[in-house]
Amino acid sequence: MVFSEGNSAKGQKSGPNESSSNKGMGSSSSKGGNPWHDPTNGRFTSGPQNGDGDKSTDLAAIAAAEYAQQHALEKSEGKCYTYVKRALLAAGVASHYLTGAAAKDAGQELEGLGCRNDLKSGDFKSPYDAPVGSIIVYAPTADAHDPGAKYGHIEFRTHGGFASDYYSHNARTGPASNGMTGRGRTVIGIYVRH
Repeated sequence: MVFSEGNSAKGQKSGPNESSSNKGMGSSSSKGGNPWHDPTNGRFTSGPQNGDGDKSTDLAAIAAAEYAQQHALEKSEGKCYTYVKRALLAAGVASHYLTGAAAKDAGQELEGLGCRNDLKSGDFKSPYDAPVGSIIVYAPTADAHDPGAKYGHIEFRTHGGFASDYYSHNARTGPASNGMTGRGRTVIGIYVRH
């Protein structure tokens, strides 16, 4: 699948049962194009340099996070897992469109891509400690009552925040002082591709 320059997922709608056709998917529409996007094959091939001293994610995972941030909507439409799947495919982390509907159940799919759940390492006190390019998976808390709660949430850690179907400087759980739980979600996985 080739993604042409100038296409963007921004503002394009897709149905709740989006298929592997990946409607509205495209590559960077930023000025000058994406410096690590190869227009000859439509893939991200090397990604940006990981100069923040992050522990470990590979360049393709960082490129996927950047792709997600560049294609994020103004606000969430409840399609976090769809947008994460698109970014993984566009950056070449995944060779096929991942299955599954609930973000909270993404762990097995992510492990199949060579990601490891590093949450149990004890190195993370909040999602803000996750390395750039990692994928953070959330489950709903008992007090979550929003319409999408039963699906959980999933997002990339980016250089300046968090991206899925929307971009925010804050994690889904709120400020770092909330730790791993807040705003109706709790972190159940920080998946890092080594």
